[in-house]
Amino acid sequence: MAGTLELRPIKFVAAAYVLAPLAGLTALLLAIALPTAHPERGLAMWPLVLVVGGFVCLLIELVLVTPLLLGFRRHRWRWLNGWTGVALGFAVGALASSATALVSLGGGGTYVWGAHDQVLVANGAWTPAGWRSWSGMLAGFAPQFGLGGAVAALVLRLVAVRAAPSRPAEASAAR
Repeated sequence: MAGTLELRPIKFVAAAYVLAPLAGLTALLLAIALPTAHPERGLAMWPLVLVVGGFVCLLIELVLVTPLLLGFRRHRWRWLNGWTGVALGFAVGALASSATALVSLGGGGTYVWGAHDQVLVANGAWTPAGWRSWSGMLAGFAPQFGLGGAVAALVLRLVAVRAAPSRPAEASAAR
């Protein structure tokens, strides 16, 4: 069957588990830092982004990617290809930005932000100003985090998955 994909040997999958987050986090950092007035400040955070983001990516790989790859290997899902992988990567990246925002501002206490000292979280509860700020942040950061997820998914697809070689019976039937 033309266009069938298969998982490469485990050494390629392991390499993809390292290279995909590296590429995705680099794309995320570039998307956030380059449009700013001082991109060198953002780029200087690359080691921190790799450590913290690498941990988050590892969790995502263990919880979401590994079961998908195991299911793909076992069931040969035709729907799971490069395009759907990139779309899933974008969605996971965009959702990760909202989860990051919720977790970073949760946990009790009061959180004040901005030049006008807006109270975003008061005694552990989100204020209306906090929800507005969070939704505005999502509009700004979700596409950038989504880009990072899409790049990571594309690298994972290119390194860990290949076109299945045609079988002899299929080759003779094609002649």
